[in-house]
Amino acid sequence: MKKAILIIVFGLLWCNVAFTEIREIEQDKMKYRKSDYATSRVVTTCIDGYKFVIVRATESIAITQAFEEKDGISVPSKC
Repeated sequence: MKKAILIIVFGLLWCNVAFTEIREIEQDKMKYRKSDYATSRVVTTCIDGYKFVIVRATESIAITQAFEEKDGISVPSKC
């Protein structure tokens, strides 16, 4: 009986399926002041109804969630 319960629990944990909607809102390129060859790609995306900013440089990537102020409170920005 314990084995059957463990199999069911692990089976449910293993079958984690998630669906999400990702779309690109805006895309731009930035150039560094120090060098002419290095550019960064800045992409604003909408993931599950919330706005994120993704910056891709030559050797790194940064992802940040956009926030806005409503009634003096910082809340996540919606698309």
